[in-house]
Amino acid sequence: MIVILFNLFLAFLRVGLCAVGGAYSFLPLIEKEVVQRYHWLSG
Repeated sequence: MIVILFNLFLAFLRVGLCAVGGAYSFLPLIEKEVVQRYHWLSG
């Protein structure tokens, strides 16, 4: 459980550090982290 929470924290930390410009700019980054990297959701 702690590993999952830590991975979730890291995923959104990366998105937060890289995203500038509002919601439309960081939705593709969230998709990359959540769908392609960790396979938590399907695309």
